[in-house]
Amino acid sequence: MRFNLFTIFVVTLIVAWVCFAVFGDYNVYIAYPDRMVIKDRANLFVRALSGLLLALAFAALETLILWIWRKVSEKG
Repeated sequence: MRFNLFTIFVVTLIVAWVCFAVFGDYNVYIAYPDRMVIKDRANLFVRALSGLLLALAFAALETLILWIWRKVSEKG
């Protein structure tokens, strides 16, 4: 079965976007000597946009690595 690199990019982008947006910590903290306090909470738009930017970088890098791997393995 052959996979298209664009399909791999899209699936990786969606999975990474969900993971970064849901599990990412986008809050701003202030560290005091005795405790850490949340200064500002990120809203849903900031989490979604930041998650998308991180996911785009991750998916592009992952797809590039797979493309290079495929080119190297075809020559061997």
